[in-house]
Amino acid sequence: MILIQVAHAAARAKGSMLGKFYRRVMRRRGAPIAIVALARKILAIIHHLLVNMEPYKEPGFKKMIKYPKVQEHTGFSVSEGFSVIGTAEMVDRIMIGEEGGGCS
Repeated sequence: MILIQVAHAAARAKGSMLGKFYRRVMRRRGAPIAIVALARKILAIIHHLLVNMEPYKEPGFKKMIKYPKVQEHTGFSVSEGFSVIGTAEMVDRIMIGEEGGGCS
């Protein structure tokens, strides 16, 4: 029953190979038989993917990937960056070594 619902959804998809398969079978055999044939085809695809541990790639379909825009951070110059690192090292020395608070 669930595969039949999945087949109905796949049949409505425009531009997909499964939708084209459904329309081709429907012209020759009718809608109810075409839905069952599409459900069987989907089950065969799922079986193949699970047995071979492959992702589903529809032929001719190219997925558009949107990459997030990277913004350049211009807050520090090189000399300012080194001064921040130097102050952090001084704080570490004061807190750990020279004040006797560290484990020795």
